[in-house]
Amino acid sequence: MVEGKIGFVLPIYKDTELLTEAIPKIRAHYPGSEIIVVADDKVSMDVGRWLGAFVPYHSKKIGFGKSLCEGMCLAWYTFNCDYVVIADGDHPFDAIDRFLEKLKDYDVVVGHESGGWKFSRVMSNMLIRHTLFDDVANPTCGFVVWKSDILRKMPWNKIKSNWDAVHPELLYWAKRCGGKITECMFDEVPKVRHYVSGRYFSFAWSMLNLFKEKYIGEWLS
Repeated sequence: MVEGKIGFVLPIYKDTELLTEAIPKIRAHYPGSEIIVVADDKVSMDVGRWLGAFVPYHSKKIGFGKSLCEGMCLAWYTFNCDYVVIADGDHPFDAIDRFLEKLKDYDVVVGHESGGWKFSRVMSNMLIRHTLFDDVANPTCGFVVWKSDILRKMPWNKIKSNWDAVHPELLYWAKRCGGKITECMFDEVPKVRHYVSGRYFSFAWSMLNLFKEKYIGEWLS
């Protein structure tokens, strides 16, 4: 087990049952940790505060990407956490010790979920690995542990993606800042996923911007 303060960033939208399950588990396994709930609806905000988490207030919906980045910055900058865990409420928190163990040699550890993936996710991961970076098999995974040292180097003003695309964009900038990235296996978490057309368009737009940043930006420099 590594020494230092751990911050948990839990993105949530209209799924308070996950909060009521996840927060007690975190308290039991990591009693000295900081829990930050980045909720994009008022009911989840209220439930998160009632459960003792820190919940930044949003007067209107700001989207997953901005909420997640805000939570990460609160963890390392405001609460001075040494390690920042990004997780959905239903991720297996008992796997985090294995992630933290790998941080002795790396700056970022990304989850590699066992089992089969949805076709669109397989294609997204393949696209990222062949064009942006190939450090991990599942760069779109939302179960990630970060060292705060690499978060201090990140150009937060440049991170624009929303929804799932924010995960590979964060990893892209971590690598650009000299971060070492690896992955850690964890057991499959059965969950219902809802995909809408806007999510695919958002992902495609974010990837286009990263391609421009990497290839055209490097060529111009």
